[in-house]
Amino acid sequence: MKTIKLSSLRTFLLVTSVVFCSSSVFASCNASGAGAGIDNDTTVSAYIQRYLGNNRLMLSYPKSVARFYHAYGTEAAWVNQSDTRHTWQAMLLLDCVKLYGLSANDYHPKELLYEPLHTMIEEPGTISNEKKARFDMLLTDALITLMNNMHYGKLNPDYSSDKLDDGLALPFDAETALLSARQQEKFMRAIESAQPRTKQYTAMQDKLRQLKGVRQGDCYETPDAEVTKIVINMERLRWAAIDTNFYIQVNIPSFTLKFVRPDTTYQFKVVVGKTTAPTPTLNSNITYLTTFPEWKIPQKIFIRELVPKGLRNPDFFENNHFSVY
Repeated sequence: MKTIKLSSLRTFLLVTSVVFCSSSVFASCNASGAGAGIDNDTTVSAYIQRYLGNNRLMLSYPKSVARFYHAYGTEAAWVNQSDTRHTWQAMLLLDCVKLYGLSANDYHPKELLYEPLHTMIEEPGTISNEKKARFDMLLTDALITLMNNMHYGKLNPDYSSDKLDDGLALPFDAETALLSARQQEKFMRAIESAQPRTKQYTAMQDKLRQLKGVRQGDCYETPDAEVTKIVINMERLRWAAIDTNFYIQVNIPSFTLKFVRPDTTYQFKVVVGKTTAPTPTLNSNITYLTTFPEWKIPQKIFIRELVPKGLRNPDFFENNHFSVY
């Protein structure tokens, strides 16, 4: 058994610790160097990837935007210099959202301005890639928001923005439709196809264009009462989600029912509720119809409404085909 002097042991331990610490520092430097390499990437794509990891841009549909860019290869979709036709058309659509019964305030109007876009495309070297990434993502979010509002409406009680952003089993997927529109020659028409296609909706939109003008200098006045009514009913028709030319629609204010078929429309008078007992609004499938149903009158209605009429006119019940048991 060998005996190691205390001074030698101290020297051994000191050298070992120095070597160990040097290795740790070297590994740490390598790790930080690799991280710095990622952080120092200043391409537009790198900034897009960073913004996708959080919602610092206050996007309306952050998950939908992330799915769009993952499918697009995390590249800029709008501020590249190769082909900007769709970019200018997208900006024009956002300028004219009131012609779709929507509000410009919902589509990042303070950030999506023409002046910085011109600079990004015409003088790309004079503006940072971070600003290009921000503009690109905000424009994507604005278009996804626009298409969702066109299709589902802004205040749809069944399809909230959170539900649409989750993107699970939806009848219409905005980011997929936007990706498809990017591949089409008629880009604006592809975006507008997100709207309902019923004759009633189209007629309302045509009327709205007549009242507000067709892209008249991109300037609009405050909607008057008639415009407001049209906009509200366009929103309601989006909620109805009518995707066929064969349906029944009840118009409560006009006391009418329309049976719409591809070749013709039949209209009937209907009885609706009063202000004190309003007719509920609903959207559902019809599985069967009952003609000439037997109506058993509630006791309150019988006492309050029918008995006084019967007392004033003895023939009231017989003339109106009521049977009293």
